[in-house]
Amino acid sequence: MSSIGIITIGENQKIVIAVAISFLVAFCLFYFVFYHLSFGDNADERGFYSNLARSNSNKIFLVGSSYVGQLNTSFIQETLSENHKNYEVYNLANRADKPIDRIWSINDIISAKPKFVFYGIGFRDFETYAPDDVVDGMSQARHSDELLPSPKSALENFFNYKLLGFGMNESPRLLVLSSLEQSFDMKSFPISEQILYNIWKQRVDLQKEFPEVKEGNYENLKKWAMDKGWNENAQLYALTPKGKTPSWAQNDNFIVSIATSESHSPFYVYSQTMWTIENETSAKNWMRTGYFKGFSMQSEEENTNALESMISKFQQNDIKVVLFSAPYSKYYIDDISNIDKTRFISILNNLHEKYHIDVYFLHEKYKNENIFFNPTHVTLLKPGMIYNQDIAQIILNETRS
Repeated sequence: MSSIGIITIGENQKIVIAVAISFLVAFCLFYFVFYHLSFGDNADERGFYSNLARSNSNKIFLVGSSYVGQLNTSFIQETLSENHKNYEVYNLANRADKPIDRIWSINDIISAKPKFVFYGIGFRDFETYAPDDVVDGMSQARHSDELLPSPKSALENFFNYKLLGFGMNESPRLLVLSSLEQSFDMKSFPISEQILYNIWKQRVDLQKEFPEVKEGNYENLKKWAMDKGWNENAQLYALTPKGKTPSWAQNDNFIVSIATSESHSPFYVYSQTMWTIENETSAKNWMRTGYFKGFSMQSEEENTNALESMISKFQQNDIKVVLFSAPYSKYYIDDISNIDKTRFISILNNLHEKYHIDVYFLHEKYKNENIFFNPTHVTLLKPGMIYNQDIAQIILNETRS
């Protein structure tokens, strides 16, 4: 009996060890993905600023999250040139960027010696990710049935908003897999096989040329996408060679020169949905998880302090700072309570008064305009040019003062 007992203990120990190892591996993998997606490798970013530091040109930096990333540096710079303003415009936007994230690159930004920093601020810069940690529950109460989300929704919200800064239409799965592939030096391809399959399925010519796709073989279709497809389909934009503008982006309905300005938008990742315009159905579906969750006292304090620290450092280095609020569609902005809107405006007004900086309020200016691809982001299609025109005019006004 004793020998059997010893064997049983040994087997249990093996099970415990196996389970512990499994949890350890899973935890390490999750931590790696979280760290890689949240912070990434900033070697390229520092190299970018280092190169700019060697330039004596007059530089203007656009800073903020993805709502700033939608701005077209080529158009803004051309507008400045037409008005005899000799500036190089750089869009330094990052998805899901917040002041507490941006402050880590403050010294690099200062080292590049910009004349101006135009900083876009949105409601999500101070938003909570914990339902029980809100300053005022008015906005969140409208979605009270979603205060206890399913695990699936919680994970979607975490990846979409905390890491990526986009809504339910921007799946994090491909970015996670892509990051893992690149980190382990695996051969990566920036377009998912699902997207490739959808394109293949819609075109008879591709079905005839690449019948092996039906069996799950995408190698030749990927070669086509890299050689020709990027020039034919907006969903393959990520494959566009540097310095090239796809033919589909050259008609009257598209904003041109996005690709040619890549060097001036070094950190922003474009996706095919940016070349669309939302409709009522898609906007309401997006809002099911994309609504404003409310202000968090901790988030507000941390991000306001980070903003103040950056503004102070910029001013100490003779860099003029201008703030503007991010534009939103009616589906998003009308869903936010008046109390939360007042609080947001108060945060920016306090910065204006304390540091004597100009603030431009755009968060409700375009809400009834059909210029958004989702409720928090202006489209890259031609209707979205009104946003670029207004920012260009703001920059012109500031460079004249």
